[in-house]
Amino acid sequence: MLFIEKREKGMNIAILEHIRTQAVVVARSTGAIEEGRSLIKGSLKDYPQLIAESLAWYEMVMQGLTREQVFKWISQGYTILMDAVPHRSFGHLWNRLNRLDTQHDNVLLLEELLYWTDEELAAVWQNDAKKEDKERF
Repeated sequence: MLFIEKREKGMNIAILEHIRTQAVVVARSTGAIEEGRSLIKGSLKDYPQLIAESLAWYEMVMQGLTREQVFKWISQGYTILMDAVPHRSFGHLWNRLNRLDTQHDNVLLLEELLYWTDEELAAVWQNDAKKEDKERF
């Protein structure tokens, strides 16, 4: 796994994590993986080493969901994964989940994902991608 242990020329770790997470959110919500790559490259243009490390991390995350990524999203305030995109939930979580269950087929509580096996986690995005492909044709 790739970790950034210290700041590179003033880059705040929280900002780096936010950029990385947003790249995943953009790619998953638009279905365009290149959009996420472009966001990383544009946001970190002054930090070439961080671009390389962040792109490697991005490719790993886009290949399958990891427990590490779930934990990071939880620590950043995200509570649910809806259609393979992390979302924050404001207000009463269970009321929102009940509403979403009637509107969306694929709503998962991030805290529950921490107990899934690595194989189950990796399949989350793969299953969602297969579902999207079926809906297109």
